[in-house]
Amino acid sequence: MIRTIIVDDELRSRHTLANLINKYCEGIDIIGEAEDIEGAISAIQAKKPQLLFLDIRLREGTSFDILRRLTPNNYSIIFTTAYDEYAIKAFKFNAMDYLLKPIDLEELKTAVNKVKHHIQSHRSEEKFKVNHLLSFNINDPTITVTTEQSIEFLRVFDIMRLESEGSYTRIYMNNGEAILASKHLKVFEDILAEYQFFRSHNSHLVNLHKVVRLHKTDGMILELNDGSRVPLSRRKKESFLKMK
Repeated sequence: MIRTIIVDDELRSRHTLANLINKYCEGIDIIGEAEDIEGAISAIQAKKPQLLFLDIRLREGTSFDILRRLTPNNYSIIFTTAYDEYAIKAFKFNAMDYLLKPIDLEELKTAVNKVKHHIQSHRSEEKFKVNHLLSFNINDPTITVTTEQSIEFLRVFDIMRLESEGSYTRIYMNNGEAILASKHLKVFEDILAEYQFFRSHNSHLVNLHKVVRLHKTDGMILELNDGSRVPLSRRKKESFLKMK
């Protein structure tokens, strides 16, 4: 089931959409609704949906304001609106689809099927990633990393650190090479957790074997053995010290 939240400031519109989904869109589980920006942000952060139906115009702003305040995540977005002037802007937010009210049933089903296909493809790809930690030699594991130009096979213990760049990740190697991978940092955090990689900050994942110093002046800073420095958030300090 695809966990779904509906955001619309009109109760009748929320109910109409929910009824159409429940009746005609198999595999969609509506886990929450919201009528305003604050309520939507709270619901999304608490319930971790996979799909958002977002009415664009809300009483105190737009659903774009919601997305700007959320950290990037793997949810899909279908915008719903009575106004068509937002279409281009909607797709700049990587919308899966854009439905004009009153919502056409066939267009709704098509949009939902796009989301299902996207989620299934994503799951298959991530499963491939995890299963292709090329651990033929458990003492020298390798991961497969896709970039826009190539597929790289990287020795885990040659990775110094990783840094988030939006939905991409920059991987810094022992030899000074920096590789831009086409995956979010969270994917690598999950894959590399068993190899002593630590999420020191929202945007940084470091190889603990490469950390040589913790600087306590001017904020918490980790220094790696190549001289690079990355921040250590205060809420991560205790966990870091336990692991080191």
